Amino acid sequence: MHDRSNGTSEAIPAGLAERIAARLQSRVGGQVREFQMSAKGDGLVLRGQADSYYAKQIAQQVAMELSGLSIHANEIRVR
Repeated sequence: MHDRSNGTSEAIPAGLAERIAARLQSRVGGQVREFQMSAKGDGLVLRGQADSYYAKQIAQQVAMELSGLSIHANEIRVR
């Protein structure tokens, strides 16, 4: 999991990305790949690839639960 910073993104708090990645791995295993997130305002933008819509939704739920932030965009592609 990476913090993708660009001109409009803000840094993810230290350790948060690792906690989310660990929880996501325990919930759906390798069903979500290339998972990345960036902070934007008071929310998160999620990116990556998932094997199912269910795995995409679990990634969103885990990110919201652990960060306490809303999801501005879930751009995880289901393949």
